[in-house]
Amino acid sequence: IEITQSGETSPRKDESTEGQTGSKKEDQNDKERKDEDDTPPPTYRAKSIVESWIWGKQPDVNELKDCLHVLVKEQQVLSEKTATTALSALRLKQRLAILERYFIALN
Repeated sequence: IEITQSGETSPRKDESTEGQTGSKKEDQNDKERKDEDDTPPPTYRAKSIVESWIWGKQPDVNELKDCLHVLVKEQQVLSEKTATTALSALRLKQRLAILERYFIALN
């Protein structure tokens, strides 16, 4: 904050830009939170397949293979989701973005 000759205080240029970038970051964080809230909870098809076998007929080899493939796909989806939301992955994305800007600036 700078004091002018008339005794009034006015914000410095760098302080006003900090406030603007801070609000942009907050807007981006709010948008990410909304995206996370909008995603529906996952449905696990393998669970329903296994539960159908509890009181029903026992599965044959092909049904077991199909269930195994469904389980593997569900595990891959969960692993990917976990890996992309982990803190280390987020830090890596940030570092890569900084390096990208750095190399663009070099050219």
